[in-house]
Amino acid sequence: MELKIIWDIIWRRKWIILQAFLIISLTIIIGSFLLPPVYESTSLLLLEKSTTESSLLANIGLQSNKSKIASDNEYSMGNNISIATSKPILNTVISNLQLSNSKGELLEADEILKPGLLQKIDPHPSIEVNAGNETDLFEIVSTSTDPDEAAMIANTLAEECIKNNLRQKKEDSKKTRQFIAKQIKTVKKKYIQALNELKKFSMEQKTLDIEFETTDTVTRISELLKEKENTVIDLSEKQARINELQKQLNIQNEQIILGTLGTTSSDDYITELRNSIINYEIKLEEVVVEKKKDHPDVKIIERKLTKARSALNHEILLSKQYSTNLLSHKRDLAALKSHLHSLNKGIDTYMNVFSSLSEKIFNNAPLNLNLDINQALYKTMLGYLYQIRIAELTIFPDIRIIEKATAADIEEPESPNMLLNCILGIFLGLTCGISLGFLMEYLDDTIKTQEDIRKTGATLLGSVPKFKQKGNLLISGKSLKDPVCETYRSIRNNINFSNLDKSIKSLLVTSSIDGEGKTTTACNLAISMTYEGKNVLLVDMDYRSPRIHEVFNLHNHIGSTNILAQPADISTIQESGIEKLSILPSGPIPPDPARLIESKKMKELIYDLSSRFDIVIIDSPPLIIANDAVILAGIVDAFISVTESHKETYSIFNQAKEICVNANIKPIGIVLNKFRAGRPNTCC
Repeated sequence: MELKIIWDIIWRRKWIILQAFLIISLTIIIGSFLLPPVYESTSLLLLEKSTTESSLLANIGLQSNKSKIASDNEYSMGNNISIATSKPILNTVISNLQLSNSKGELLEADEILKPGLLQKIDPHPSIEVNAGNETDLFEIVSTSTDPDEAAMIANTLAEECIKNNLRQKKEDSKKTRQFIAKQIKTVKKKYIQALNELKKFSMEQKTLDIEFETTDTVTRISELLKEKENTVIDLSEKQARINELQKQLNIQNEQIILGTLGTTSSDDYITELRNSIINYEIKLEEVVVEKKKDHPDVKIIERKLTKARSALNHEILLSKQYSTNLLSHKRDLAALKSHLHSLNKGIDTYMNVFSSLSEKIFNNAPLNLNLDINQALYKTMLGYLYQIRIAELTIFPDIRIIEKATAADIEEPESPNMLLNCILGIFLGLTCGISLGFLMEYLDDTIKTQEDIRKTGATLLGSVPKFKQKGNLLISGKSLKDPVCETYRSIRNNINFSNLDKSIKSLLVTSSIDGEGKTTTACNLAISMTYEGKNVLLVDMDYRSPRIHEVFNLHNHIGSTNILAQPADISTIQESGIEKLSILPSGPIPPDPARLIESKKMKELIYDLSSRFDIVIIDSPPLIIANDAVILAGIVDAFISVTESHKETYSIFNQAKEICVNANIKPIGIVLNKFRAGRPNTCC
């Protein structure tokens, strides 16, 4: 059922669908043949980070794993495609190749990148950059009406991308080098400042190298402690030796000791003491001669003499007790003790020096640390600067051409594709045509079919198909089996069956608006009623636009208006040339038709005519245009309304219906005129 409805819509709108189909499809097909050929060329590029530069940056610590991620983002495919399609790059290509439109004007970057709809009609060079699927490759696709120009555009843009990439990398490297050079100046200044601070400290503390002094002091203390340890050992050994000798000498008898005394006469010390005693005695004798015994000089010499004698006695006693070897050991022991005392003093001295060095070390440590840091940083920055200068000499672009664009074959343009365009034209034409047909059907608010009449709640008397032929639209002279004659016969019968209790003597034919075929319907209905053997009078009371006299080729000098205006003979009725059909034309058009329609004479005239003929059929103005039909409908026995298919809208129909309801009148039925149904031989 749904398919039948769809097919009915397509069939009703077949001419619109056909016209849209032909216009669109032929436009596309013919336009494809008229369009200039467009050629396409593709240049393939590879995005690859330079390994030489990366290794140099890694060596100087400027590229780590994290920086590699940042580098990947920086050199991502999207960024390079955006750069390739940026205005500066495209403007350079346009300027170098002098790319222009049909008017000779240089193209803009937006025009070459986004050609627009007119590109197909008036093509000019265009560029498109696409990324490869999950690869580091991207392609530059260029189009032009000249295959050589298309290839040059793709290759030129590829070269500009490489140049721009290399230029950007050099600028980045230059900025890095300038940054490091600037930092070197700052670090060098701090390094020199640290040197001056250390120099000032050394001069204030009177030291050149605290570390050396500390090491030397510790070494000297260590040596002194070791020497002290050895001296203490020697003292112990010497004391033990002396004790042993003393023990041996104590067991000897006095004679042995005296015997040895004589051998000590050669002892220098004893000899010296003896000589001293002799000298003091001589000197005392000399002084006593000159001075008294209680004189201080005498006393001094006597004391010295006594002391020398005492020493001599002591030495003589020692000589008696010890041997020469024992005495030597005692002297060595005394020397060792003296040396040990000197060592202790030296250790104390160096310990004091070491104590004073700790404060120097504490104050010097920050200065040395600051110096070392600035020195290392200065040295590192100099190394970076040197390596960056080397890296600048080895910079290579990250983009390289894998495949250059070549000129396409002149016989194989990329567009237009004739076969595809023809298929597309047919498809679009058919799609647009059907869509337009359904759109027109959707927007069409007119009454079209019998079903539409039934939906309004009105009674359908019949549907008159639209005549194919032009000219005379009357059914007179047609075969009774003609579909149109059959239609009017059906309408006639439906009118008769509408009121079986009372025969209809006067029938009004009207419509909602003008031009719906009410006059033709009234004429053919009158002719059809003559086929029943009835005497029929057809009256033209459309005093605004009378047409019945034109249909039957009669004069309109006198008519119903003459009868209403002044008493006139009924002889104004004219013969139609059809048996049992008489015509009462409208007559001269009055200045105020409504006055005549509302007059008492109108009612009297209709009653009089109804008594003279079997049926009187009256043609009146449309319901919406004038109130004449409403007044006449209240006089006649019945009235029908003519609705033209595909012309009268639901709103007009409802408006006419509302007028009838307000006037308390109701048509016995609706005649659907010019109904389009069946094949082309019965409708058009």
